[in-house]
Amino acid sequence: MKKLFFLILIICSFTPRAYGENEVKLFRGELEGAKILIAEPAPWNKKLLILAHEYREPDTALTADFDTNSRFYKTLLNEGWMIGSTSYRKNGIAYKEGLEDVGLLRKYIIKTYGAPDKIFIRGASMGGAIAITLCEKHSAEYAGALIIDPAIREELGFSLKPMIPILFLSNQKEADAVKGYAADLKMDAVKPAHWVVKRDGHLNVNAEEELAAFKALVEYAGGKDIAMEQSLLIIPKDKPSLAVFADGGAYTKITRVHPKYGNLDTEFTPGDAAGIGLEKGKPFTVIFAEKKYKVLLGTSFGDVSKGEWIAFFQQDGLLKIARNFESAAALLGCKDGDILLITK
Repeated sequence: MKKLFFLILIICSFTPRAYGENEVKLFRGELEGAKILIAEPAPWNKKLLILAHEYREPDTALTADFDTNSRFYKTLLNEGWMIGSTSYRKNGIAYKEGLEDVGLLRKYIIKTYGAPDKIFIRGASMGGAIAITLCEKHSAEYAGALIIDPAIREELGFSLKPMIPILFLSNQKEADAVKGYAADLKMDAVKPAHWVVKRDGHLNVNAEEELAAFKALVEYAGGKDIAMEQSLLIIPKDKPSLAVFADGGAYTKITRVHPKYGNLDTEFTPGDAAGIGLEKGKPFTVIFAEKKYKVLLGTSFGDVSKGEWIAFFQQDGLLKIARNFESAAALLGCKDGDILLITK
């Protein structure tokens, strides 16, 4: 293996904004071609969470970024957890590369900051498969794993013998794969907990749900009893309406256009939808620059065929408007910050 190297180091600090918040320093760099980001709180409680990310399209940029202001990560940082993230050295199918790069990040953190008392893994989708393998084959290095909607594939050759605690967090239509894995475990495996979020989609969980699961995992890894099977659904409080009600509908801003898929994130809330009489399972009309399209208000992309319009409220409680496997932004000709009119 090549000698470890650390090419780029940028240090930033975030000054605490309220009593009880930790100062957090961000360290960015590169290990064996993989980008890394380490969030170091002061003081550090000697606990470490390493992130193993999901599949990313091959032609997208390598990045290790995560949102330190999200409820999940901010809570852990304020409690003194260090959080480390890595891209893999390539995007696309990168299961083997991800295993190596997560391991390199762990070794780098130990060498640079000292050995943590406990190291946990958070793995999502393909990163969930990586986390399963770490729990099976590298259990001495980790205390436990939160695994969200893992890509469980027979060809990955799982040993079916995790030796440390796992808490699987599944969307309801993805739960069967985890149940199949758990049913086939070897007799002396450590039994995983399995919590099911009663929401459709893939990785469609919110920060509160993830935080509740992670807290339970840490207790399980510490020898405490937890609910081994549980249904979970934490509905975000309806955010204040920013819509302008006029012209027989509601005007809402596009907060983000996905750079690859052209999906539209908006400020539109369930309360806004109720205010103009939209109903789940029925279509509404989206209008921009004299273009108008019928959109189904559903629960996930799977509700419509390829190219058809779909909208659903995301885990953050705000409306996403999209076309299944096609670009909504390209057809509407819109961009970040543009205003859409939604009518019944």
